[in-house]
Amino acid sequence: MAIRITQQYMYGSMVSGMQSSLGKLMETMEQGSTQKKVNRPSDDPAAAYRILTTRDSIEETERYLSNVNEAKGWLELTDSTLGQLTTLMSQIKSLMEQSSTSSYTEAERAIMADQAWQMFGQILNLSNTEFNGNKLFAGHKYNESAFEKGLAISVSMMDDYKPGDAEYETSSKKQWTDAIAEGHITVTGSSDSSIAIQFLDDGRITSTGPCDENGADKPLTYRWSSDGGKTWQEGTLGANETKIVVPGAEVDFSKLGNGETLDITAAEKTSDGEFSTEDGTVFFLKPTAIYQGDTNNPPPQISISNAPGSQGSTGLEVSAEGTFGSNVLVRFDGVKQPDGSIGGNISLDGNDTFAYSYSTDNGATWITAYGQATGQQPLRLTIPGGFLDIDATNAQNGNTLEAGSQILVHPRRADLGYEVMKGTYIDVNNVGTDIFGGYYNDKPALTDDTNLFNIMGDFIAALEFNNQEGCQESLAKLESALKHVTRQESRIGALENRTSLAYDINTATMLSQEEVLSTTEDIDLTELLVKQTQQMTTYQTVLMSSSSIMNMGLINYL
Repeated sequence: MAIRITQQYMYGSMVSGMQSSLGKLMETMEQGSTQKKVNRPSDDPAAAYRILTTRDSIEETERYLSNVNEAKGWLELTDSTLGQLTTLMSQIKSLMEQSSTSSYTEAERAIMADQAWQMFGQILNLSNTEFNGNKLFAGHKYNESAFEKGLAISVSMMDDYKPGDAEYETSSKKQWTDAIAEGHITVTGSSDSSIAIQFLDDGRITSTGPCDENGADKPLTYRWSSDGGKTWQEGTLGANETKIVVPGAEVDFSKLGNGETLDITAAEKTSDGEFSTEDGTVFFLKPTAIYQGDTNNPPPQISISNAPGSQGSTGLEVSAEGTFGSNVLVRFDGVKQPDGSIGGNISLDGNDTFAYSYSTDNGATWITAYGQATGQQPLRLTIPGGFLDIDATNAQNGNTLEAGSQILVHPRRADLGYEVMKGTYIDVNNVGTDIFGGYYNDKPALTDDTNLFNIMGDFIAALEFNNQEGCQESLAKLESALKHVTRQESRIGALENRTSLAYDINTATMLSQEEVLSTTEDIDLTELLVKQTQQMTTYQTVLMSSSSIMNMGLINYL
């Protein structure tokens, strides 16, 4: 059947052909310009999906590589710091070996004491090393000093009994040693020299003050020296007094437990009428470092703002139990009123229904919950990760929670982990007490033979008081401390090896992902040039044939 071909039909067909050829040519030219096969999802939906998922994987791997580099920086500086520490400890060991011999005089040991003080300061500086403004050895408290200079108690020169000796178990030295280890004797202040305190009376010390062996109040006379025993001054610990105060330091016995006593033996006078420093109860206040950072030890820390107790309440006890992955901020919004509104202070003695809110993102968002005061103590509130307990049993002058008051539950956590591969974390920071020792929560953080700060304090005290035997004891302890630091250095080295392995794995993964992306997304230039040439020829042919046909009319057939 013959089809009538009109001018309009021919024109439409030619324009359609030209547009189709031109469209394919422009698509090819766009691919040549961008070097990409897929420039929009409609070009190839399946390929577009693969491209997007591959790019997400590459971004994730880039984050892992960034974390690896950050972790590597932390660990390399930590390793370098511990390397400097072991070098310094070797120098300290040499100084201890010299001072432990009998060939050195009191004046020479005094000069060595100055050197030991400088070395103590160097250790303190190393313990506060920063990486990008963050302290390496402070746990999660990155912006605070890990250690600050302070004072500790040493009883190493009281008598010759040592743990393991039968006499030690019943000795006053054990009483003092146990009380110090448990944080029952606290020392505050700071001194540029060690201080010796020696009692001149027999007696006992309890949490309520000094007494005789029958428990009757008895003031105790003592003497103290801060210049290596050259000069002494006397003082008295009066009845019902629990603190010995000397310039720059304060010793507090009020934390001794019920029934816990410290036996005191008076110093004896020598033939020339002077007191001997070789007998009696004598203890030393020596330099140490006080840890300011975080540990992984429960329970969590509690801090309060707008202190609970609108009526000046004191004795209100707040504690928390549970496993907290982050800080939890608790806000007391007020009593629930009959009309449903919230407002007014909360009485823990009443039966108020009250609203409280909690936040796990430092107050950016809050979730509201309700509690019920019943007058029973403690009041327990549910919060993310556990419970918050508020006990007003010992509260004085009212036990009211002010509306708007807040309580921060801060879990003691110290590990800063960088995710270096999916689900794989490397902890890069450190708890300073695990390496340097010192004091934490009023008691020694490590045992005597690994507590570097306390060993240095003992050594300085021994030098300043010209105690050769004390220098020898410090030398023996330093050997153990050096092994301890070396183990920590090995642990950091192992973590560095893990970061190197993670870097290699992530780098190989990145290359593989980029290859997959290139195969899916990138154009083959040779194939593109052939295709582009063909399409240009096709388009030129369409233009030429269309032009020829459109130029033909009836006059061409006459």
